[in-house]
Amino acid sequence: MSTTFEYEGKVKSDLNQLKSFLENAVLDLKKYICDEDTMFDLKLILDELMVNSLFHGNKKDSKKDISLSIRIKDENVIIDIEDEGNGVDFDFDNYDFTSRSSSGRGLILVKALTDSLTFDKNRVTAVKKI
Repeated sequence: MSTTFEYEGKVKSDLNQLKSFLENAVLDLKKYICDEDTMFDLKLILDELMVNSLFHGNKKDSKKDISLSIRIKDENVIIDIEDEGNGVDFDFDNYDFTSRSSSGRGLILVKALTDSLTFDKNRVTAVKKI
């Protein structure tokens, strides 16, 4: 098992800082992922999970950090995101797709785009095969 790429960083829960932070992370990742469809999926996964951490985890508290780790290991991209919130408690099995509420749609989308999505309190790990 070999790791071909590793990115780690922290950003404050500020939307402007988050945008440039994610742009830099994606630029680094693009050096190792040539497939545009895969990169689109990974960017969407990162955007959804990081914005969820900012709004729902850290409640937009700019004093709180969001940690991001991205690794390419063997044939997988492994994304770990941790915020300073209380954690995620989302019931995928009972999500109401007919509801007009937008709450949870981002997580449904992320789950569809990943091969594995796990939550451990305030840490989420998404794995996508490449």
